[in-house]
Amino acid sequence: MRLPKHHLLRKPNGSVCKIESLNLEINKAVILRDCLVDGVVANVWVKALQNGDFLYLLGTVNVEFMGQLYAKRWTIETCFQGLKGRGFNLEKTHLKCLKKIKKLLALVAISYAVCISMGIYFHAKVQKIKNKKHGYKSNSFLRKGINVIQELFRQAILTDTDIENRIFSFLRWIKMQMSHYQKNIST
Repeated sequence: MRLPKHHLLRKPNGSVCKIESLNLEINKAVILRDCLVDGVVANVWVKALQNGDFLYLLGTVNVEFMGQLYAKRWTIETCFQGLKGRGFNLEKTHLKCLKKIKKLLALVAISYAVCISMGIYFHAKVQKIKNKKHGYKSNSFLRKGINVIQELFRQAILTDTDIENRIFSFLRWIKMQMSHYQKNIST
């Protein structure tokens, strides 16, 4: 779990300290084993960030991999953000029937995967998503994918044939992506 920096930690030798007193180098993790934090004995993984803040993780897993596990967990959190509010607004559903909620969740999960794939594809093959000054991308792959799909169908004057052709092209692209990932899984 991630902790705020004000939590004190007691090292195995009995000394108590704050995170700020560890004199951490920026972007270099410090690993402390078997520390006591808020009455819990666990491993501590701490890294000073460039903005002056700290990434302070506490857990019972192998401490060398705690940063990697946290990064993987963060991808799940961004998925939840996308499903709940940044594009799909799943929390705003008024459905009460469990069967219908399951169907909605399945469709939204497929749509999410398609949008992420479209964003990644666009970034890799068409135009790179620009980075802002702080180093993060100006749009997530999800947002870029949603924007690309919306733009695909947003043209001012589209005939029924144009819409039909675009839908079939889009479905062909989805089929291509699915077969590509299926091959990667089986090998």
